[in-house]
Amino acid sequence: QDMSSKKKGAAFEYLVSELLTDQGHNVEKPKGSTDYDRLINGKKVEIKGSLGWVTNGKITHYRFQQIRESQDYDLVMFVFFTPDEVIIKGATKEVAMEKLSYQDENGF
Repeated sequence: QDMSSKKKGAAFEYLVSELLTDQGHNVEKPKGSTDYDRLINGKKVEIKGSLGWVTNGKITHYRFQQIRESQDYDLVMFVFFTPDEVIIKGATKEVAMEKLSYQDENGF
């Protein structure tokens, strides 16, 4: 939790890359693009990770930030990092944009 956002992001990318490579998936770093984090089995994938947000000593929710519609990617992988396990869920860019909550100018 003491890591900067940039270092956390890199750690989540590394974690996902290692897990998927170990499972036999083809994982590559992007060639010349910063719009996505990894090329996985030929798909452009944006990786977003979150440590649980804690209230009264319990994880109550997760927040995934800076998911941009303007970037070129096919899938978003959401990495939920808990003290006991790592949960990875995914969505197409279209589904993610349709289902995500947006923060307004007042922070809501």
